[in-house]
Amino acid sequence: MDKRIRLGLIFSVDENWIGGTYYILNLISALSTLPVEKQPFITILSKRKTDLTAAQKTGYPYLDYQNPFDYKRNLAEAAINKLAKFFTGRDIIDKRISEKRIDVLFPASNDTCFDRIANKVFWFPDFQHIVYPDFFKASELAARNHVIKEIADSNKKLVLSSEAAKSDWESLELTGHCEVHVIPFAVTHPAIADLKINDLLKELEIDKDYFIISNQFWKHKNHQVVLNAAVELLKRGVKFQFVFTGKEDDYRNPGYFSSILHFIDQHRLNDNIKMLGLIDRRKQLKLMQHSIAVIQPSLFEGWSTVIEDAKSLGKFVIASDIAVHREQLPWGGCFFAPHDSDFLAELICTTLLKQLPVLKLEYVDSIKKFGHSFINVLK
Repeated sequence: MDKRIRLGLIFSVDENWIGGTYYILNLISALSTLPVEKQPFITILSKRKTDLTAAQKTGYPYLDYQNPFDYKRNLAEAAINKLAKFFTGRDIIDKRISEKRIDVLFPASNDTCFDRIANKVFWFPDFQHIVYPDFFKASELAARNHVIKEIADSNKKLVLSSEAAKSDWESLELTGHCEVHVIPFAVTHPAIADLKINDLLKELEIDKDYFIISNQFWKHKNHQVVLNAAVELLKRGVKFQFVFTGKEDDYRNPGYFSSILHFIDQHRLNDNIKMLGLIDRRKQLKLMQHSIAVIQPSLFEGWSTVIEDAKSLGKFVIASDIAVHREQLPWGGCFFAPHDSDFLAELICTTLLKQLPVLKLEYVDSIKKFGHSFINVLK
């Protein structure tokens, strides 16, 4: 008899929040490192079957698909149920997803279609809206706080990705009794050895050694501090190039990316800055692998995918000095106050003048720990 945990994963490929997409794909890959008998059977819960295709690229052996959101009955089904209720007191046709198919739902949702699933594990990526409410519309703040209260009152389990996030959760002083688990995620990369870096650099017209910044163009990602450092470097006559990757859109601040481009033009930085947008994941990783170093300037993170990418590739990181970055980089790196562009410029000059260490981490252990910790929460 099959005793595998049946895990329902709510998942969609979303370029507007690619970090959330990567989180689920990395989780699936981490679960594949478990002993075969402990690997859960995963049902991808999504409106689009193409999301199953994306999950299958991880190579995970126990996957299927269900669209749980298509649970509303048509007129004929409603009529049948009305008749059935008259004679039996219950519906015959119930399209809500069945607890017989799924043992545990993650990341949990209170959508009506999941009413029949008793075991739910929630996930909340970060509490940025608590620290930087000005980055959010009032309606979005209210929605986030409503979800947080629902999670707290559910008395279910909640997964957070960092101790920093747990500290933010505790600062809310919620009255519910949600069971909190901190599980830092780890990344699993697609193969990139077949990509030729010289061909890629030629394709993308990158003609100098470069630092890479890979963040979606949201305001809290703090690209401005890097641009301000670029102005300082230009004044000093330093030769440098910054390569930016990430979707060039912030739905909360529609004019943000345009203001970035205006700043680059205004300060004559076009020869030193390359904007690539959201590029193929393998190409992004290949560029990161051959960069001088990774710069992560963010004002706020729940657990930075970019830093995990750098760790996996053995790359040196220059990061904003926030609690979660210190937590992710206990072995070192360089840190700068998030708005101190002069010090960032100084760090960049220093890294240009010396040979940076290649970091030798047994990163596969982080991947295994991610999968092991997660399956223990499900049990």
